[in-house]
Amino acid sequence: WILAAGGLFHLSANDELSDLSETPVAGRFPANLVSVGDHVLYVDHHPEYGIELFATDGTAEGTGIVLDINDHVYGQGRTRGSDPALEHAALINNRMVFTATDGGIPANRANRNYHIWSSDGTAEGTLRLPTDDFYSSFSNFIEFEGRLYVTARPRGNGDDVLYSTDGTPAGTRALASAESLVAMAGGEPGKTRSLLGEPTRVGDRLIVPLLGAPLGRERGTPLFEISANGALKQLSETRDNMENLSGRLRQT
Repeated sequence: WILAAGGLFHLSANDELSDLSETPVAGRFPANLVSVGDHVLYVDHHPEYGIELFATDGTAEGTGIVLDINDHVYGQGRTRGSDPALEHAALINNRMVFTATDGGIPANRANRNYHIWSSDGTAEGTLRLPTDDFYSSFSNFIEFEGRLYVTARPRGNGDDVLYSTDGTPAGTRALASAESLVAMAGGEPGKTRSLLGEPTRVGDRLIVPLLGAPLGRERGTPLFEISANGALKQLSETRDNMENLSGRLRQT
């Protein structure tokens, strides 16, 4: 596969190059290519539906839109807003996991609700995963022990929430909010806003920092370990000595 500015191309075994692009948009699409089974899923621009999820098997006949996920499109085939409706892309258990908006007000990204979706490359296999309806973004798609760990950030001053998914609705759940981790660490929930840092793989463990000095700066940044079954526990170490922690965990 070759991704070029404004086009998606397939290079055959005999070096023949074919253009698979639906509607070339220079410099932006296709984007977020993920191989799922014998197809490649990606984000592209459709003249009628706007920015949507596509799939290709490497042939012109086998290339097209998977599902009209975001049905908010203005006239002349132009999508609402300046940013893609579909963002991020990760592979888990042979499914593409990504985020998509429900449309919202075009000029204001903060008014859009984002959700997590997953797809096996078919319309019937493209599903919205169960998350709340007030998140303005998702980030930190980290794979660990056959699951993805994703940080959800709500609009306004709400607390971050850590989600875990195996790519299916039944296997998707909220693990903890930043506020619940403050309470676990012995702090006072709601006193100050706390944020979840990026989950980091350290050896065979997944470590999540709690940002915002919820316990006071003298106590450092609390760290939490996520086990393979999704259980959370606080570590005695803080982010201030993360380098030493990393070395010791790699030795265990």
